Amino acid sequence: MSRLINAALNTENFFVIAYHKLTVVEADAEYTKSFTTDRVMVGPGQTMNVLVTVDQPIGKYSMAMGPYMSAKNGSFQNISAVAYFQYVGAAYGRMYIEIIGCN
Repeated sequence: MSRLINAALNTENFFVIAYHKLTVVEADAEYTKSFTTDRVMVGPGQTMNVLVTVDQPIGKYSMAMGPYMSAKNGSFQNISAVAYFQYVGAAYGRMYIEIIGCN
């Protein structure tokens, strides 16, 4: 289980692990009817517990968090966080990346 926390002040963020499914089991300290998706949106100050389905080939997968922006042609600070989700036994050098569309 992973706990997601959006510490942003004003920005909703999408979170994804390349080629993996996420099952949301709790949001803001409230149990929810669980549902499975390939990405989640976490609002400012929101917390969420998710179960990660680990059914992919052994490897290293990108995890990314990016902002949701609905304004068209508006400039904003687009800083995304990227990390890696690595299975035990993964070889160095091979990485799986999925491009996420946050809009």
